[in-house]
Amino acid sequence: MTDSRMTAANLYGTLLLGFFAVATSLGGVLTFVGNPDPMANEKRRLAQLEIPRSLAQWEQFPKRFDAFFGDNFGFRQALIRLDSKISLALLGRSSSDRVVVGKNNWLYFAGEHSIELYQNALPLSDSDLELMKQRIAGRRDRLAAKGIGYEFAVAPDKHTIYPEFMPARFLRKQKPSQYSQTMEMAKAAKLPVVDLRPGLLAAKPLGQLYLRDDTHWNDLGVSTALPSIFDAMRPKFDIAAPKLSPDDFEVKTVKTGDLAEMALIDRRETAPVLKDAALPCRYEVTEKNWDSEGRRLFTRTHCPDRSGKLLFIHDSFGPAVLPRLAAEFGDMVALWARPTDEQFDALVAKEKPDFVLEERAERYLSTHP
Repeated sequence: MTDSRMTAANLYGTLLLGFFAVATSLGGVLTFVGNPDPMANEKRRLAQLEIPRSLAQWEQFPKRFDAFFGDNFGFRQALIRLDSKISLALLGRSSSDRVVVGKNNWLYFAGEHSIELYQNALPLSDSDLELMKQRIAGRRDRLAAKGIGYEFAVAPDKHTIYPEFMPARFLRKQKPSQYSQTMEMAKAAKLPVVDLRPGLLAAKPLGQLYLRDDTHWNDLGVSTALPSIFDAMRPKFDIAAPKLSPDDFEVKTVKTGDLAEMALIDRRETAPVLKDAALPCRYEVTEKNWDSEGRRLFTRTHCPDRSGKLLFIHDSFGPAVLPRLAAEFGDMVALWARPTDEQFDALVAKEKPDFVLEERAERYLSTHP
């Protein structure tokens, strides 16, 4: 009996040792012949192995080889994704420090001080608010002198519209948020700043307005925000957001959300997507430029059935809004940027728009326009 147990134990140990030996050897081989491209969430070039050609390079070789091996080990991607799945399934947490898992598996962005902003722990100072007021008022006044309309719209972060799914461990201070501070300042100074929160909060019973696995709003959220944006354009432009019915949307499986990519969560969600036929004008894209991360940085559109020219300056919330604006103006120039006053004025002088719309995500309010 003892001999048979020892034999079984020896066999198990041998097989286990052999498995690790093969896995390690194969992983080591794949390190040098595998794919050097990073995973989608890394957005960087992985460390490369270079043959030292000088004494100084030889001295740095151990450190560089360690970085190369860590980035390129054969089973690296599989192991990282396995860790992500285990972390989510067993611990209810994300494998990325930039993503937090909320209730009902909702994902929230944790980078760029988003958690502190949710907790109202980073109030804007009086000098911050004064500078913001001067910048927005200055752009409004310079544009008005040229007969150009101007509006500054703040896109609420997801935690502002859906705080109920945030983890309970993040306690909030009883202080106004940066968003509320900005709106109070803008109202007192009579600035053309649009508050999109009331419309979005009121529309929550109609359906989900933001993506569960992404930082941004979906097409239904955009449709909810548009009436406030268009109302603020009057009297320069008398545009009314079309009244849409459920038949104007179709539920589709959308691409993996940016937060799911960051956290290496392999899932996709469904969301309401506006049908092309619901747009009031079938516009054409006449020019577009992309960056290395696949973001459309510059877009020029033309709609023959509409008039007026719009300059749309936006951030990552803007691309979902872009088709709706393009279908309302004869010409539109959309730019993913945060221009200085000098760059802003130069862009206006070049494009000669009839109206300028700036969109800024809530978490960037402390970065002055």
